Amino acid sequence: MLKTLGILCLGLMLIVPAVAQDAKKDAKKDAKEMKSAEMKSAEMKSAEMKSAEMKSAEMKGYIVDAMCASGMAKKDDPMKAASMHTKGCALEEGCAESGFGVFSNGTYYKFDDAGDKMAMELIQKSETKKGMMVAVKGMMKDDAFAVSEIREYHQE
Repeated sequence: MLKTLGILCLGLMLIVPAVAQDAKKDAKKDAKEMKSAEMKSAEMKSAEMKSAEMKSAEMKGYIVDAMCASGMAKKDDPMKAASMHTKGCALEEGCAESGFGVFSNGTYYKFDDAGDKMAMELIQKSETKKGMMVAVKGMMKDDAFAVSEIREYHQE
């Protein structure tokens, strides 16, 4: 009986490490597969973002200089804050020099240099004194919205 028990213990001592090694191999394999899947997912998201950057889009929202927009973005309701932004403020030297963008659906989209120039011309010509809404066409390139067209927009 002791001999049988000894053989069983010896067998268990040999089998348990082998099973543990197999479990480690399986865990490493699962981790590699998960990492590979995560990398593929990240690559797909990156490709989708680049594709979205290349698509032309039209947005409607409030035109605001970048200096004022940074404070408005921190507000509970940035769209309400943007609706109160004045033409006079946008044309002040420091504000105008910071460039322009549009608050659309609570998000601020900074314009590229060409968009800044178009926005400045539009603001100067506009008779709207506060809460100027625009419809802007273009596409995202890097960190800026490359403006192809901008016009004043009046909600009905």
